[in-house]
Amino acid sequence: MQYIEFAEVYDALMADVPYKAWTDFVLKIAGTGIENMTMLELAAGTGNASVLLAPKLKQLISSDISDDMLRIAAEKFRKAGQDIKILNMDMTDFEIHKQADIVACICDGVNCLTTLSEVDAAFTCVRKALKTGGCFVFDISSANKLENMADKYFGEDLDDLTYIWQNYFDEKEKTLEMNLTFFVKQGEVYRRFDETHIQRAHSAEEIISKLKKNGFNDIDVYDNYTFRAPLEKSERLTFVAR
Repeated sequence: MQYIEFAEVYDALMADVPYKAWTDFVLKIAGTGIENMTMLELAAGTGNASVLLAPKLKQLISSDISDDMLRIAAEKFRKAGQDIKILNMDMTDFEIHKQADIVACICDGVNCLTTLSEVDAAFTCVRKALKTGGCFVFDISSANKLENMADKYFGEDLDDLTYIWQNYFDEKEKTLEMNLTFFVKQGEVYRRFDETHIQRAHSAEEIISKLKKNGFNDIDVYDNYTFRAPLEKSERLTFVAR
């Protein structure tokens, strides 16, 4: 799944996402000596997490499959005066020149892998990208959250943007299809565009199985970006795998 025109409105829709709390968690997991570490961030989008992580690291590589998202991220990095390397790549099929200490994937990137074979392929690439003893930190929107979004409508009327969001859940494939219609104000008129995004409702058991298959044996699962154990109704699960 690639964000195209949606990239232009992404930051407006994500204004309430607690990136600071999430990146603080990642930095705590990295531990001491982080100033000498290299991190690869997958599905980095417009770089909202990247700009918070980069100052703490020796090097951050910010990657995404969407050129449109990375274009916005690059401008964000330039304005912040940050030297962040950008890679356009598919998280299911990539290699990096030098192995990283940490790989992170923040805010639903793994849900965008819509089959377990794609999850397996991504985890294989991550394992190869990590140094021995390296750490993989990522989150998913839980199956509970995505299943409960089935057949629901959402919408919001912002200053220069109005959107309508309709969902359909496929029980067999465990996928949530999100059909979005946007109206973006341009001068005195509004421009309409439509996009469809799909996420899979992975279970924690499925994710752990694929991690173990790829050599990650020290695995912790938390409720959101906290150090609390997940609950049955947790809406976001965070995985730390070594």
